[in-house]
Amino acid sequence: MLSACGKNGVDGTWELSQSKQNQCPVYYKFETVTKKEEKKEVIHHLVEMYTNNQKEQDKYKGTYKQENKGDSYILDYGNSFTSKQQMKRDGDKLEVFFSDVDKRCTYKKA
Repeated sequence: MLSACGKNGVDGTWELSQSKQNQCPVYYKFETVTKKEEKKEVIHHLVEMYTNNQKEQDKYKGTYKQENKGDSYILDYGNSFTSKQQMKRDGDKLEVFFSDVDKRCTYKKA
C-alpha cells in the first residue's frame, strides 16, 4: 500500500531539469510505503537514485528520513554511502542542495 505526501513532500519521480548541471544525479524516486509487519503498520521511506543515464549500472537504493520537519534529509544508501541534503519542493520543481560539496541541482517532476 502506497501513501502520498501531497504537493509539499518530496515523494515522486524527479529528473534533472538542466543537462548543463554537471555532477548532479540525473534521477531520483522517493516513495513512502506502508507495510504490515507483525500485526503493525510500518512506514518505509524509500529512495532510488541514478548518477547518470546508464541507469542500471549507476543505481543506488536506500531509505530517507526528514530531519525535524524542515528541508534537511538524510539519504542512506546502505553500504554505499549516506548523504545529507537540503530539499525544497515548489510545485513540480525540486531544488536539492548538497552541502558537503556546495552543489545545487534542480529537478522536474517526471
